Amino acid sequence: MAQNKGERRLVLEGSGQIDPASLASYRDRGGYQALQQAVLERNPKEVLDEVERAGLRGRGGAGFPAAAKWRRVAESDAETKFVVANAYDADPSSPIGRTLLGQNPHRVIEGLLLAAYAVGAGQAFIYLAADSPKIYERVAKALGQAREAGLLGDRIAGSRFSCEVFLSRAWGGFVAGEETAVLAAIQGARATPEQKPPYPTEWGLFGKPTVVNSAETLASVPWIISQGADAFATLGTERSHGTKVVALNVEGQPSRVLEVELGTPLRALIELATAKQGNGHSPKAVQVGGPTGGFLPESLWDTPLDYETLTEAGCLMGSGSLIVLPRETCLVGRAAAALTYLSGEACGKCVPCRLGTKRMAGLLEGIVSGLGRDEDLELLEELSTTVSDGSLCGFGIGAPNPFRTSLRYFPEDYRTHLEDGRCPTVQGQHMRARRYERREVL
Repeated sequence: MAQNKGERRLVLEGSGQIDPASLASYRDRGGYQALQQAVLERNPKEVLDEVERAGLRGRGGAGFPAAAKWRRVAESDAETKFVVANAYDADPSSPIGRTLLGQNPHRVIEGLLLAAYAVGAGQAFIYLAADSPKIYERVAKALGQAREAGLLGDRIAGSRFSCEVFLSRAWGGFVAGEETAVLAAIQGARATPEQKPPYPTEWGLFGKPTVVNSAETLASVPWIISQGADAFATLGTERSHGTKVVALNVEGQPSRVLEVELGTPLRALIELATAKQGNGHSPKAVQVGGPTGGFLPESLWDTPLDYETLTEAGCLMGSGSLIVLPRETCLVGRAAAALTYLSGEACGKCVPCRLGTKRMAGLLEGIVSGLGRDEDLELLEELSTTVSDGSLCGFGIGAPNPFRTSLRYFPEDYRTHLEDGRCPTVQGQHMRARRYERREVL
């Protein structure tokens, strides 16, 4: 995978040059040196402290400090602890987990082992979707290679540290990527979220303290250990350090996965996404954070890619997905499509999410169909608060974002539907019908 202009590669370092099926290829570029250095020359606390000083935040969605999770597990008196690499790719528009494991599985494995060493875990899991058999086989092969080379299992690299890594896969739709749903699936139960607290760091796999990090989060750790926390912390913004892998999506094209420094303006990413379409392509909006993310107009495209700023704008960092919407898009229709998709993906465990998303989708469909009334917007706003405040997990909390941001930034689309009884775009009905589908990688 050739590096794009504007990229800053840490996690994707060596992608396209490293043979993903070869341990030797990874080691030739410094692979597993960070792990060997850690287990032979540093104690677990030093590794944890380095990650904390780097300011690494979870790349799976909310941006929770990785070291905070690690420290809670490390300080537990439990004899058995676990670490889980979540590579599920719940967001159909963001194949980041599949990309990392497909292009460089040893990088994720090394980061997973470093996390296990830091917290004192003797067992770890890599969790991915069941519809990726080729990725599963590639990771299984990489684990076998690492084990044969003495980099996995008993006395890793000749040290006193031992850890085994297992593969687990499941398919339960969007919510099966939520951390408590991940733990349920690994244990053989239905992949649905659980109420928190207790958090996985206290009561995780098999009732033991567990760290759950995204594959991207863990893949950042070898670079931090080898290059140092200070080098990592100089990248990004004051509150969001390092880089982020993003998935750029344009209508009718495969996803483009690339890595940029946090703080990069959204406009630069949109320009990269649409570069091949020429000057005639004029996007109307960008949806940031996948199906539960929000829609932003051109006036906000200079917003930097960082956790707090995106949240303030009504979006999410989420999975790192950016969906560029063409000029003919009706944002009421897109909000309806998003809520229809999300209502079908809800696990059904909590009533506000299960029923609220369906009711919101129905009201939005009514507006698109010319049957809407002004009172519908009041009801939609009330429902959006109920769904967010009453949901068990981040899925329901974020589900109203497409409606909220479409009304906040594109009120004219709603006015045209409600006052004129027509769609503001020629292709509004076509755009309304678009679904969120699993994307191939460019």
